[in-house]
Amino acid sequence: MAHQLKIARAAFTHPGDKGFSVEAAVRKFLATYLPRSMSVGHGEVVDNEGHRSNQTDVVIISDDHPLIFPLEQPGLFFIEGVRAAGEVKSVLTAENLASAVAASGNFKRLKAQPGHGTMVRASHSDLSRYGHNAPYFLIALECKMSPNRIAEVLRETVVNDITLSNNMFDAIVVRGVGMWVNMMDGRGNFCYVDSTGNPATGWIMIKNDHLLYDFLSWLTCSMLNPVRSENILPRYLMQSGSLEEIRNKVKKSST
Repeated sequence: MAHQLKIARAAFTHPGDKGFSVEAAVRKFLATYLPRSMSVGHGEVVDNEGHRSNQTDVVIISDDHPLIFPLEQPGLFFIEGVRAAGEVKSVLTAENLASAVAASGNFKRLKAQPGHGTMVRASHSDLSRYGHNAPYFLIALECKMSPNRIAEVLRETVVNDITLSNNMFDAIVVRGVGMWVNMMDGRGNFCYVDSTGNPATGWIMIKNDHLLYDFLSWLTCSMLNPVRSENILPRYLMQSGSLEEIRNKVKKSST
């Protein structure tokens, strides 16, 4: 990803082009290391009540998500088939961190409907946290904020809006700087314990020379793996708006 950032700097002068190149590199990186049962795309995510996320840089979907368009094109994803999602920043600033927090809130308001007969094995903590919505993350390749300021923004957001305590980022990783993980009650599959054996709770910072490995470990541990007896698509086909948008996506990808 660092190499891709260098290429983007050299090849593009427009920030949007540079950002898209880096986003594509992150998606390729994740697709390389995630289990083969998952695919990585980008676009918008919707739920059965018509709520919609912002345009999302990374959307990781399960193998039972109905693929209706090429993954290299922006798509429309159903929250029931989304394992995780997140944003990518070439350079993290105070301004785009604030906008990313707002985008994460929109994503976290989506609610998956498991359907009859769905089974999932997870800790009680992870099930209550991710049972109706997937983990959400931010990856930044460079940073114009101090680690202390990033931590302050995360704490301030939760304090100023209590509804965001489980309604924002679950993890942020800044290459070469650190990784921040919201451990919540400390009893999820991904957990840390202190020197006395007590679980770490709330936001913690991890700083080492293998942050991407730790990020992939967190992501793999946090994503739930529901087994469904129902197809995801039919409940959305009952909504004329969703059906029309699906048709448009198929038509656009075939031309």
